[in-house]
Amino acid sequence: MFVSAKIKQVAAVVGLGWVTVVSPGVAHAQPPHIPQDTDITCPDIAGINYVRDANDSNAYYLCVDGEQHHHFRCPQLTILVMAMPPKCLPFPHGMP
Repeated sequence: MFVSAKIKQVAAVVGLGWVTVVSPGVAHAQPPHIPQDTDITCPDIAGINYVRDANDSNAYYLCVDGEQHHHFRCPQLTILVMAMPPKCLPFPHGMP
């Protein structure tokens, strides 16, 4: 009888874990899908590549294995320097 109670307890824990994994709350915790921008073409080569945003001189795209993964924009009062990797640097003195 003691063994039967232990089996029921384990079954309840396993069942509860499965419900948690497939519950809607967990599904919403997934990062949102990043839509592909129609103005960008990532290079069709393996590895990480950076492509300047043609519509925003202070932004760039991160491409991985030929697919767009992220769009980054430098914060205000900085400028984008397309280096490896790209950097957002403070405006040089004397620039508007």
